[in-house]
Amino acid sequence: MKNSCGRWLKKLSVGIFLSGLMTSSASDSYAQNKTGDDRVKEINILKEILSIPNDAQYPGYIDQNIAWLKQAFEKRVFLITLLPSPSRPFLFAERIVDKNKPVVLFYMHFDGQPVTPSDWKQDDPFKPVLKERQDTGWRTIEWAALQNSYDAEWRVFARSSSDDKGPIAMFLAAIDRLNEENKVPAYNIKLILDGEEEKGSPNLPALVKKHALLLKADRMVILDGPRHTSNEPTLIFGCRGVAQLDLEVFGPRNDLHSGHYGNYAPNPAFELSGLLASMKDSKGRVVIPGFYRAIHLSGELKKELQKIPDDKVRINHLIGIARDVNPGITYQEGLQFPSLNILSLSSGKPESGTRNIVPASASAKLDIRLVPESQTHQIEQALKDFISQKGFYIISNRQPSEEERALHQKIISFHFEVSSLAFVTEPGSPAGAWLSGCMEKVFGKSPVKIRMAGGTVPIAPFIRELGIPAGLLPLVNPDNNQHASDENLRLGNYFEGISTMRQLLLTAF
Repeated sequence: MKNSCGRWLKKLSVGIFLSGLMTSSASDSYAQNKTGDDRVKEINILKEILSIPNDAQYPGYIDQNIAWLKQAFEKRVFLITLLPSPSRPFLFAERIVDKNKPVVLFYMHFDGQPVTPSDWKQDDPFKPVLKERQDTGWRTIEWAALQNSYDAEWRVFARSSSDDKGPIAMFLAAIDRLNEENKVPAYNIKLILDGEEEKGSPNLPALVKKHALLLKADRMVILDGPRHTSNEPTLIFGCRGVAQLDLEVFGPRNDLHSGHYGNYAPNPAFELSGLLASMKDSKGRVVIPGFYRAIHLSGELKKELQKIPDDKVRINHLIGIARDVNPGITYQEGLQFPSLNILSLSSGKPESGTRNIVPASASAKLDIRLVPESQTHQIEQALKDFISQKGFYIISNRQPSEEERALHQKIISFHFEVSSLAFVTEPGSPAGAWLSGCMEKVFGKSPVKIRMAGGTVPIAPFIRELGIPAGLLPLVNPDNNQHASDENLRLGNYFEGISTMRQLLLTAF
């Protein structure tokens, strides 16, 4: 999932604190009641796909994964098309059960974040390991244990076990269950498998536009991201988009001796810090005029958001803070607003050692999480207007000229770029009711319904080009360490995910 919670909600990875909160459900009884052979067979799908390195920075790894996926889906009677892109191809899979039935498009990604093997508590992050929790941490157990016993709290540790190869394995295992039961899906299936999501899917918008007819569908389901922090069954009906803002404030032409010029030459690090600090108040609200334009939370929406079982004390304890900074009243309300976040600040080349200088420039990278109501051009203009009112002369992503240095007291380079737009499918819509009804059949209760995730998945091109409703179906445990060392997938979530996918494939609309 991208940037995700940060790269979402891709991706709020939570820790050991939640270990006692993992839930089990009736659907998990499948794994308990099935034979060891059945459990092992479904786990082997996961083990196989996790054993293929998938760092998106290495094209050869991506090609290996494409070859495995092509074979796996062809084995399950899917027609495969490789869609070329400027980097590696996207994999498109299609299974038509009846030309008169509707079509559901599924999105998953198979690339993963880079790994530092020495940070992992196992020999190789691409050799999946089964572990159980003990008082002193996690203990490796033999895979053969699944033949005779099962514990929903056992975990599979490997890169991409949760983000996002786990859901792919769940989908394949669900198809196998249907085949064993001599059942067929209730609709036609299309899948797009992305091999560069962790790089921001830069080639996806053009690909969707070019192949809009091939990808045409009635509904879309994104299989990515973790469940709610309670690990209760979860549906997410939208996510924020993301834009990046690069700023650089210029001081003297070159770095200057701080003794000679420390009381004379303006220090761009102070000027940039002051500018950034002025963009928010002490409660975390952006004070830039127009930044929250068109954002209105109705009383009905606030009531729906309050139904989500967030625990502020638990969240604060989890991430180690004593107070939150939030434009809304609750965590969920805050996600309905665009955010402004500083990613990095730099001045004076600190990587080469501290020097006694007045630096020539100072730079910052920020990200802005967009909501569906956001007009990106309005936010960009609001930022420019605010910066201008603070006395800065704005130039566009370049160095100032000598003439500009002589004429303007404060100069800043400004570069704004949108990576992905936001989307939302209202939970009460027919598509939302379809997904919710499926979950209720599996778990015997209504899922946690999140209107909009805080992070970003690159789905807006599908919504814009295909004009279809979409929803996110997160299946993995929230404490999965995605993007970090010791990424893992809880077995209870894996088998529940298979049961969920099986039911979704059988649920007509």
